[in-house]
Amino acid sequence: MCHTIHQLARTADGLRIRSKRVMLDIDGLRPHGMISAIL
Repeated sequence: MCHTIHQLARTADGLRIRSKRVMLDIDGLRPHGMISAIL
């Protein structure tokens, strides 16, 4: 249905998440026809 991509940055405290990206599979969503997001 989807997969995520995380970009990490190394800091003095350890690894930190620099950015997150979610890639949705539109073909998998077609039967439902709706996308819901929780922020």
